[in-house]
Amino acid sequence: MAGANDMQSILLLGTRSEFTATVLTHLARADIARIRLGILKESPPPLRDPPAATPTLPVSVSDVLTGAAEAFGTPVTPLDGPGDVEACVPRPDLIVTACFPRRLPPAVLSLPRAGGLNVHPSLLPAYRGPCPIFWQLRAGETRGGVTVHRLTEALDAGDVVASTGLSLAAGASGREIEAALVDAGARLLVSVLTGHPWDTLPAEPQDESRASYFPRPGPEDFRLDGRWSAEHAFRFMRGTAEWNHTWSLDAGETRLMLDRAVDFDPDAALPTPWRRAGNDLADVAFASGVLRAVLREATPTR
Repeated sequence: MAGANDMQSILLLGTRSEFTATVLTHLARADIARIRLGILKESPPPLRDPPAATPTLPVSVSDVLTGAAEAFGTPVTPLDGPGDVEACVPRPDLIVTACFPRRLPPAVLSLPRAGGLNVHPSLLPAYRGPCPIFWQLRAGETRGGVTVHRLTEALDAGDVVASTGLSLAAGASGREIEAALVDAGARLLVSVLTGHPWDTLPAEPQDESRASYFPRPGPEDFRLDGRWSAEHAFRFMRGTAEWNHTWSLDAGETRLMLDRAVDFDPDAALPTPWRRAGNDLADVAFASGVLRAVLREATPTR
């Protein structure tokens, strides 16, 4: 049996997030390589041009990743940016990125003998970009997935090594959806790495005619659309609640500002675009069904 020094090496790049911690945990438990962790010092950027009073997406607590690294004895190198990657390890066999929000320069991509892989929480080539779960929920997707793909200079555009689809549970929080996707992605990654030589992994080019890219969302992207179904609005609000943002909707001649989705009835209808439903609650009609939500304020649109 080969000793630890004979094992292949992986440089895992990520952020102080549960996403990175989950991938680290699965790789470490698989015991297929010596792992070194490179972690960006910076927090993920906030919403684009948020109002001054609007809280931004909270960053996951660092204890999750720190605890995982300590539990598995994984060396950690803080990074100011991708240019610091070369200092982590002289020449890893493989680079894996998991929630690493920066492009890797050619000099870094050429370091590993077997190239690099990324774990991305969508079925590529759809929903490339930094916040794919947000945009899938906004689009009304009820089924998503996760992709393991080759790293290239183009963001999320490398050849697909493996992918798997998952249902997006109705009413689940964004963190719950992300946890399910990254767990599936980490398992997929381990399966790939234990099933093939790393430098000859089978891969298929992405179909660029089906590709879509979305940036980090801004405040305007929390606007609801009355042409949606009530279930669509409910899923979107529940799945993006961690952004601590208010959702807006023009209901007839009233602009509603909603704080939280409570429930929905897919078969209900209203004689008016919306109505008050008790203390701080509103029933809101959509193209199909009625959403019940906590109402912050209602103001005329004119």
